[in-house]
Amino acid sequence: IITTGENWPDAHSASAFACKNNHPILLVRKNKIDPVVNKTMKDLKIGQVYLVGGPMAVSEAVAKKLPKVITRIAGLNRYGTAKAVAEYGFKNAKGLYIASGEVFADALIIGPVAGMRNVPILLTSHQHLNAETKAYIEAHKPGWITLVGGALRIGPEVEKELKK
Repeated sequence: IITTGENWPDAHSASAFACKNNHPILLVRKNKIDPVVNKTMKDLKIGQVYLVGGPMAVSEAVAKKLPKVITRIAGLNRYGTAKAVAEYGFKNAKGLYIASGEVFADALIIGPVAGMRNVPILLTSHQHLNAETKAYIEAHKPGWITLVGGALRIGPEVEKELKK
């Protein structure tokens, strides 16, 4: 899985998908692939990749320099990209984790657990449930939802929205 290393949300959204499928996540810049990443792809004999994030995160010029791109998984923003990863990689998920889309630590720690449980990570803002996350929940009706992080990361308003 290739995603930007210049911002964290897309990598966190991809982490459960990567863990579930035993794929490494390699980080690039918007307009540049570090030589170490190229060497790693060569050493691991990576012939095809998933690209997570839109062209503002990883440019089309960089995408053209990658091995065969299976698909680009992206939304209009970090919340949409998390939703796109969930829809692409977790078609029959029984539940889901929701972490802050504003602070990186909580989404970081849940990635391997989510992957092992075969469920996605979606993101939300502190004050309200984001439209993309809400749309995913309404469409997929997960059997369980776990909020990751305390009230300083995901406020009580989000919990109230979820209980509705």
